[in-house]
Amino acid sequence: MSVHRVRRGTCARLAVSGLSTRTLVLYLTVMQTAAKLSRLGAMESVRISVTVPATDHHELERIAEARRVSLAWVVRDAITQYLAAQEPLFRRAQQ
Repeated sequence: MSVHRVRRGTCARLAVSGLSTRTLVLYLTVMQTAAKLSRLGAMESVRISVTVPATDHHELERIAEARRVSLAWVVRDAITQYLAAQEPLFRRAQQ
C-alpha cells in the first residue's frame, strides 16, 4: 500500500501523533482492510455493555497497557478466544 493513496488529513493527524512511518503504514493498512470487510458485511458489529468486578477491570486495563492496545480490544480478543474454545462443544450438542 502506498501512503500517498490515503487522504492527506489522516496522514497528517497520524504523523503529528508521533507514529513512525512503519506504524503509520501498518495502521492505515489495517484501517483500509477493516473498511473493506465492513463494506462486504464481514465485520458487522453490535455494541454490548458488560459490568465486571473492579478487580477484573483493573486487570484488563493492565493487560491492555502491557500490550499497547485498547481495553475494548482485549475484551474482544477474550470473547473470540472463548467462543473458539466453546465451538467444538456447540457442534457436539447440535449433532
